[in-house]
Amino acid sequence: MCDSIENHRNCCCRGLRGFIKPRILLQIARKPMYGYELLESLSEMVHPGPPDPGGLYRILRTMEQDGMLTSKWQTNDNGPAKRIYQLTEKGYLHLQNWIATLAETREWLDQFLKDYQDLVQSEKIEPLR
Repeated sequence: MCDSIENHRNCCCRGLRGFIKPRILLQIARKPMYGYELLESLSEMVHPGPPDPGGLYRILRTMEQDGMLTSKWQTNDNGPAKRIYQLTEKGYLHLQNWIATLAETREWLDQFLKDYQDLVQSEKIEPLR
């Protein structure tokens, strides 16, 4: 399924371990964001929650180095300069690959859960409590 990143370093096929990356891509796809603004938007989401601020900025730098994001400094007369992030074409493709992987994974999980329920209903095992 995957052909998104060389050597699969940050590839969607590595499972959900790095699920924060597609969440970042989706948020920034909605609109370009500053790091702090992104952290706040991720804080409002359900599990797994946002990374620590330092971790988020490390992830953003890595994603920028990998060509998924670009950033530029914006200055404002009223405050310090802020770095604003936006998606690149590679970032959009990576997000689309994640969406395809998640849709396929959901199908597998739905089938697994159905198989489990069938087993419980056949009374071969006790249901989880």
